[in-house]
Amino acid sequence: MILEKLIEELEKHQISFANEYVLKNSSTFRIGGKCALAVFPKDEDSLVTSISLLDGYGIPFHIVGRGSNTLFFDGYIDKAINNK
Repeated sequence: MILEKLIEELEKHQISFANEYVLKNSSTFRIGGKCALAVFPKDEDSLVTSISLLDGYGIPFHIVGRGSNTLFFDGYIDKAINNK
């Protein structure tokens, strides 16, 4: 239910996201499992908005840059990944 409301807010603010995102797609090492939600802000404003929304809904998250030299856990990460 909370995730559905968050997704509605992301769509309202036109912030791209993916459910059950395969993290190896965002790593130069091409290693990693899945995360519950990946958020792809396009600019600083959408980054700030996405962080505010995730925090407001109590969704734990990590901010990841472009994935260069990032090694993700091979299992499931029950958190949101904010990927720029």
